[in-house]
Amino acid sequence: MSNITEQDYIDAAHALGCKVAAIKAAAEVESSGSGFLPTGELVILFEPHIFWRRLAKLGADPATILQAHPAAADILYPHYKGHDGEHPSQQWDRLRKAANLPYGPAMRAAYEAASYGKFQVLGENHKSCCYGSIFEMVHAYEQGESYQLQGFVALVKDFGLDEALAREDWATYAAGYNGPGYKANHYDTKMAAAFKKFSITA
Repeated sequence: MSNITEQDYIDAAHALGCKVAAIKAAAEVESSGSGFLPTGELVILFEPHIFWRRLAKLGADPATILQAHPAAADILYPHYKGHDGEHPSQQWDRLRKAANLPYGPAMRAAYEAASYGKFQVLGENHKSCCYGSIFEMVHAYEQGESYQLQGFVALVKDFGLDEALAREDWATYAAGYNGPGYKANHYDTKMAAAFKKFSITA
C-alpha cells in the first residue's frame, strides 16, 4: 500500500489546474488524510440510504427486502440519517452485511453504496473514475493511495469541478462533490480552513 508522494500531489494539481493545497484539503476533509484503516483495509463509509437507492435502480424492491429481513433495518433505509456514533472500523461489517442479503443485485448495490479511500469516492461513481465496475475500483484502491488520487482527479474532471478547485470556490466544489446538503456539515468552510492550513505549510 503506497502513500501519495509530494510529486503525486504536484502532478495531480497540474492536471486539475489548481494548487497542491486544494487537493490536500480535499483529502483532509474527506478522510482526515488517510486512505487506509490501521488494519490495512480501505477507509470506507457505507450509506444505507444509497444502498436503498441502488437496489431500486438495479431492479430490486428495497421495501420488500426490508420486510423480509427486518434485521437489515440498520443497513437499509430510504433517507439519510447521519453517522453520529459510528466507528470507521464498523463500516466494512455493515457493507458485508448488506452485500450478503440473498438478492441478485445486493452485492453490487452494497459496494456501490459505500465511499472509498483517501478522497471518499462514492462507489456508484466508479465510471467517472475510469473503472468498468465498482469491484475494479475497489481492487485498484486497495493497491495504494496513488490509485485513489488518480480516481479523484478523474472524478473531479468528469464532474466539471476542476475550475471550482482552481479558483478556490469552495461552495461550488462542495455542492458538486459532497452534494446539495453540504452546508449542513459546513463542508465549504472545512475546505477553506484546510486549504489555508496546507497553504501555510507549503
